[in-house]
Amino acid sequence: MTHDQGISEKRRFPFRPETRNLVHFSVLGENGRILNQGMGKTLNISRGGLLLEAHSPIPEESRVQLSIGMGDEILDLEVIIVHARPVKEKLWQAGMAFLPMTGPKARLLSLFIERFEMEMDT
Repeated sequence: MTHDQGISEKRRFPFRPETRNLVHFSVLGENGRILNQGMGKTLNISRGGLLLEAHSPIPEESRVQLSIGMGDEILDLEVIIVHARPVKEKLWQAGMAFLPMTGPKARLLSLFIERFEMEMDT
């Protein structure tokens, strides 16, 4: 999947468990240089992406590196911002699509989501 296909595909995943994980994010420029950094928290997550709440705006279509605290683990991922909006003064939400991943990162994310799915079923 190319960068542009990932943005244009509006895949929606029906199960989006609410989460409150702390996230450090770095907005990357075209050359990969960090343009901005901040902290936020996840509001929900699916296999396709997550919704982040932050105190600074993140421009749509930005490529962003995330470090998400998941239990005792920290998961480093890259995402593309598919939508962003202010929700109140000095508070924004950004919908993020995960870029393709394999190996340990993909397994850890999958286990994290499965854990929330099981909790929601009980």
